[in-house]
Amino acid sequence: MQPNDDHELLKTVTRISRYIVYMGLIAVACIIIMVVFIFSNVDITLNASPSKETSTAVTPPAKASSTTFPKVIWKAPDTSTIPPGKAGEMIRYGKDLLMRTSVYFGPKGSVAQLSNGMNCQNCHLDGGSRIYGNNYASFIATYPKMSYRSNKVSSAVDRISDCFNRSLAGTVPNT
Repeated sequence: MQPNDDHELLKTVTRISRYIVYMGLIAVACIIIMVVFIFSNVDITLNASPSKETSTAVTPPAKASSTTFPKVIWKAPDTSTIPPGKAGEMIRYGKDLLMRTSVYFGPKGSVAQLSNGMNCQNCHLDGGSRIYGNNYASFIATYPKMSYRSNKVSSAVDRISDCFNRSLAGTVPNT
């Protein structure tokens, strides 16, 4: 290699290095801007044709608490409405099964030893009754539906079986 070639190579490497550094700085700046907008509660509206009354496209953030919920939200039924008799016993058993799955199906389960000892409510908060806590409010109504993990249409039973296989790292109970 000639000294002239070494000089050209050094200049090229320097240019590429600068380009990489500039692109990295631009990427970091974009990420910082996105984080600031996400966590600052700024509502940005873009007006396609601004009118004379509106002089700006940025709306100041509204004062909102971090626990703002829609006016009408789903609420789990009150346990005092569980009917007496055999139907009520089954409902109570189902609720207990969701909250204490490991007692029934854990490593020392009273029904079978099928799972890793976790409970359904580890994922489905308050036994699937908490709003925004992975609740069961619309579970049956949304099945059958496409499972993108298996790339097939799954039934509700398939989904519950998947929970036993994957989430509880066990085997599916006999039905």
